Amino acid sequence: DLLYQDNNLKTIENFCNGLLCDTQKYFFPNSQIELIKILEQEIECFCDTPCVVSYSLIAYWGNGNLREKSYLNNCEFHNTTFLYDSLTGNPTYEIDYKHGVKDGPYKKYYEDGAIMKGEYRQGDPVGKWVTLLGVSIISEKFYDDK
Repeated sequence: DLLYQDNNLKTIENFCNGLLCDTQKYFFPNSQIELIKILEQEIECFCDTPCVVSYSLIAYWGNGNLREKSYLNNCEFHNTTFLYDSLTGNPTYEIDYKHGVKDGPYKKYYEDGAIMKGEYRQGDPVGKWVTLLGVSIISEKFYDDK
């Protein structure tokens, strides 16, 4: 089904037996793609559904560049989320989540090419965090394991 708002395409929703299914697409007012949700199971709708839905999410900036790729399980971030810069489209973060909490490897990408690497455990930074530029270490920080 297609949903229009002010004569602009707003949403494309797929239905199976009266339930949302498969791929849902959402658009900016200029008709550029804003968000794609790929459902794992059929649901009545996002607005009335308790958070027991799992889906992959692909989001875009208004200029068409990729903004985010993530996976939500029961409406909580789960697995690796990738975030991207609005202007360059380059990666800015890779963050692992378990049930909505940072848990696992973490990377932050800087414009100058430096990369910060570390790890979270149940929401807290742990172990050695290092910022690298190429093979050179720019900074190191150590966090106690909790």
